[in-house]
Amino acid sequence: MPRLIPLSRLGNTQSNYSAEAGSFMGKPAVGTNDIPIGTVRDVLVDADNGRLRYFVVNIGRHASEEDVLVPVGMARVEDDAVFFGNLTLDQARQLQHYRPEADVTLESQLRDESVLRGTTYQAPTDTNAHFDYRDQDAGDTLFKTPQRLVLLEERVIVEKHWEKVGEVVISKHVETHPEQVDVSLAREEVVIERHPVASPQPVQGTTLGSGGETVHVDLEAERAKVQKQAYVTEEVEVRKEIVTEVETFTVPVRREVLDVEPAGAMDVAVTRDEGGQ
Repeated sequence: MPRLIPLSRLGNTQSNYSAEAGSFMGKPAVGTNDIPIGTVRDVLVDADNGRLRYFVVNIGRHASEEDVLVPVGMARVEDDAVFFGNLTLDQARQLQHYRPEADVTLESQLRDESVLRGTTYQAPTDTNAHFDYRDQDAGDTLFKTPQRLVLLEERVIVEKHWEKVGEVVISKHVETHPEQVDVSLAREEVVIERHPVASPQPVQGTTLGSGGETVHVDLEAERAKVQKQAYVTEEVEVRKEIVTEVETFTVPVRREVLDVEPAGAMDVAVTRDEGGQ
């Protein structure tokens, strides 16, 4: 049996991490400075003890010969991706190509470790030994599966929707009010002027009272014809505007806080990566 075998070939009882590691597959692999480097295709498990050793990461698009092995200790697993914060795309391209049908050799593991650790790393010269994952070395985490305690917190999610909160009815009606209009009207009046004759003259052949003369004078006057005419005096434009106002809601949210209780006389150092790396 090969020393390293893909998790996809194991049953759930053959690895201590099968349930969790199975959720890694198909997630994006993200390297240094959040630069995408590929996709997680599988996880290699130590056949002797069931420990996770490598992520199988495809750094190409199609061919399986573009798969490389990245030690699990370099990974930070999130819901949406697997992050390798100390792995550059150039380093990933220098790693040995992995083929599922072939065994992972000691030589390829030593070469990959030299690429990941840098040029100052001195690889062991004993090629007959198994690869040393340094499980007992607490300071070397390159091949150690991180033990994680997930802290949860509630966050307020605000959803907005439109609903009818009122109605404005706009119409028009007719109102009547009396209005007085002053109009100057002209009319004719009869003016009778009598003038005495300075030198009266006799009238021949005229008998008083026999003439019976009558004068008819027509008098005219202006009459007002009052009419009404409608005029446009105002235009009303109706539209809607969105007005934004801030309304404060008080929502109690909870979060889980880490409690560390050392047993015995010992100091425990708790660090927190504020940058999320």
